Amino acid sequence: SYTSVDTTYLYGNNPPVMTHFYFPFSHALRCVDYITRIGHSDVLYTFNSIYPDTSRFNGFPVALRNNTVTYKTACFTFPLYFIQTDQAVAVTQRMLEWFFSNQ
Repeated sequence: SYTSVDTTYLYGNNPPVMTHFYFPFSHALRCVDYITRIGHSDVLYTFNSIYPDTSRFNGFPVALRNNTVTYKTACFTFPLYFIQTDQAVAVTQRMLEWFFSNQ
């Protein structure tokens, strides 16, 4: 699924101290990396480049989750802070439900 950047957080007077910076002219975050899947991990989000023809990351996973016999883990390579609030709430709720389920 797709997420949208929330520009109210990007242009605010007191942005958080983060290593991910937003390029206001291109509507993109820099420093978003991709993840290499291992085992039976599930891809949650993929990289959607604003330049898909020239991006070597386009289509690669940027959020994964993995459920093993002994633990569950999830990794996002982008900050949820910058996406639309309703989308951040939805993904957080889904992740918490998944973490606390017996599956």
